[in-house]
Amino acid sequence: YSFSAKQERAGISSVYAYNKGSFNINAAYSDYNSDSRSAFPSTFAARNLVVDAFNKYNFDDRFYAVVGLNYIDDTADLEEDENFTIIDPYVNLVYVSDFGFNLNAGGRFNNHSEYGNNMVYNVNPSFVLKTNEGYLKLLASYATSYITPNLTQLFGAFGANPDLEPEEDRTIEGGVEYLKNKELRLSALYFNRKEENFITFDPVTFGSINAENTIDAQGVEVELDWHPI
Repeated sequence: YSFSAKQERAGISSVYAYNKGSFNINAAYSDYNSDSRSAFPSTFAARNLVVDAFNKYNFDDRFYAVVGLNYIDDTADLEEDENFTIIDPYVNLVYVSDFGFNLNAGGRFNNHSEYGNNMVYNVNPSFVLKTNEGYLKLLASYATSYITPNLTQLFGAFGANPDLEPEEDRTIEGGVEYLKNKELRLSALYFNRKEENFITFDPVTFGSINAENTIDAQGVEVELDWHPI
């Protein structure tokens, strides 16, 4: 019984700054190989290329936008060479007012070679009340997400299911944050998340499946950061 793995990665990051913004390109390439020797032996090889290019433009001191394109190419050597590509153009807008109101909103158009097109978006408003010793911030968020199966779940040697549907989620958050003299920060956040077509494993068929029920998760996160001395 033995397992060996080798991973090689290389990446670049570049920034071109100009008068009202900057243009950025980040890219990374990974190569992965593994060999498992046991009662269920397997070998695995995969390659991954990610390129993210985006432009940040400052219209003025209060408003800026980020427009970009994200490209992903995944390849895995399974029973056959399997591959999918994802091309995501996206835009994000940020507005910071002089009276405490802030807004961060964005959208991403997901183009998947296996699953076609899908749109996700997020809206994040907040309002800051400044005090003599710090601030009190009210914040909220509404976001959607779209999670496609990976190549192993679709075409792998164990439990693959090429009929899997993507997972679709939506998340609502609301909270408050208090800061005093940079020595005390207290925050409380309520979240509510709904997940449809959650990808899980069926112990009866030993395969990946989409859960029939919708997963609803909600709760509260409380955080305290205190520097007494």
